[in-house]
Amino acid sequence: KSLGNPARMATCPRDRAALRGKHATPTLMCMALVFSVLLSCAQAVPLNRKAQDSGIAGHFREIVVAVKSNAPHLAFEQAFQDTSSLPRSQEHLTLSQICDVFGPSPASVEAVAQWAARFGGHISEKTTCQDFVVVRMPAHQLGNAFLGAEGLVCDEEGGGCNMAAAIPPSIRHAVDFADGIGAPKPAPLSFTRRAAHRDFNPASRRLRQTQHGSEDADKKHKHGPWYPVCLKEASTPPCLKQAYNVSDDAAPSHGSQGVALFGGQFFSPSDLKSFDDKYKLTYKAVHVMNDNKESEPGNEATLDVEYITGMANGELTTTFMHYACTSEDCKPFLHWIMQQANNSDAPLVQSVSVGTTEYEYVEAMGEQYLERINQEFMKAGMRGISLLFATGDKASQIYNHKYWINFPSASPYVTAVGGVWLGELGYGPLSVDPDTTGGVAENEGRN
Repeated sequence: KSLGNPARMATCPRDRAALRGKHATPTLMCMALVFSVLLSCAQAVPLNRKAQDSGIAGHFREIVVAVKSNAPHLAFEQAFQDTSSLPRSQEHLTLSQICDVFGPSPASVEAVAQWAARFGGHISEKTTCQDFVVVRMPAHQLGNAFLGAEGLVCDEEGGGCNMAAAIPPSIRHAVDFADGIGAPKPAPLSFTRRAAHRDFNPASRRLRQTQHGSEDADKKHKHGPWYPVCLKEASTPPCLKQAYNVSDDAAPSHGSQGVALFGGQFFSPSDLKSFDDKYKLTYKAVHVMNDNKESEPGNEATLDVEYITGMANGELTTTFMHYACTSEDCKPFLHWIMQQANNSDAPLVQSVSVGTTEYEYVEAMGEQYLERINQEFMKAGMRGISLLFATGDKASQIYNHKYWINFPSASPYVTAVGGVWLGELGYGPLSVDPDTTGGVAENEGRN
C-alpha cells in the first residue's frame, strides 16, 4: 500500500501469509507484517506536528532542517553492527546516549539559527538531540535563503519552490537537507505518479500455475499440505499462529509495538472489538498518538491494528501513530521520524505498510536525503527499535533504464516484509510472491 501509486504497498491479512526478513535488528521476529517482538513497555511522547502537510502557515514556511551529525557515516555503520550483535539481555543505547554520540555539534545548530535569522526566520522547535530543527521563515525569503542551490527555482511571491527539499549552500557544512519548501499541492489520498514499466504479470503467472486441475494436484500431494488447512480459506490470527508455531506459553510479561499510518487512514475501535470477539482473541487497548477519526475508518489502518494486536501474546502496549500528511512534502514521513527521534520510549516494534518507489525520493530529495534517513533508521536500531516496512507489490520497476525498488523497505537498516503464497491449488510449495517482493535494485548496496 502506498501514499500513492505506483506501488500499493502489500500486506497479507486475509488471503496471503507474509514473511520476508532482511537485515533485521536482533530484537526482530516478523510475520505477516504485524508479528510482534515483545520487549519493554512504551509510553508515547509526541512532538506535536500532526497536521502541517506542506509547512505552510500563513505567509510563513515551517522548514524541517536535518542538522548534520557530529559523527561520520562510518561511525553509524560500526555502532549499528555492534549493537545488532547484542543479546536481548544487554541494553541497547538510550536516546540520551544517541544524542551524546551522534548528535550535531552546537556550532552546527547555531549556524542554522544564524541562517534563519538572516532571512527573518527563527528556530521554533527542536528534537531532543537537536538533530532536527524546525525553522519558521517568511515564505517570500525562500529564494534568498536557498540562493545557489542547484536546480532550485523559487517563486518570488512566496509560492514555494520547484523542489520539496534542498540544501542551503551557505550552511552546507552544517545540514543534510531542508524539507518543506515545495510549492503548495493538493493533498489527495492518492497521487498521480509516473507509470513504471513491468515486464511480467504475476497474477497471470499464478493463475496459469494453478490451472492444472485439482485431480492432478491431489495425485501429486497424496499426503496433503504441510500447513494448516485453515490457511486455504483465510489467514486469520489463530491460523497464522498455528502455521508459524506461535506459542502462547512463550509470551513475555510486557512489550510495546505500534503501527504508523498516514493521510486518511484511521482505525475503528469497534471493529477491532468485533474482530477480537470473532476470533476469540484477548482484547488489547490501543493508545492513539496524534489523532484518530473513528467515524472515518480505513480498511488498511483497521486491518493493521487488528493483526498486530491479534498476533501478539502477553501484556503489551500497542500504539496507533497517525500523521496527516498526504502531500509530497512529507516524504519520507519526516513527521513520524522526528517524533520517534523525540520519544525516549518509542514503540520497540513499528509496522509501516506504506512506501514509494525509491527513484521518487532520489529525484525529489537527492541521495543525501536518503543517506540521512538511513542514519535515522540506524539510530532506531541502536535503540533496540525494529522497523518493519512493506516491500510493495510491483517488485523491481524500470525507470530511466534503471531498476528501482521501494523505499523505505529498500533500506538495509530495516526489515522488509513481502508475501508468500501457497502453490498449486493451495497444496504448496510455499513460494515467494513476486507481487510483494522487492526484486533487484540498480544500487547493489540496497539489494
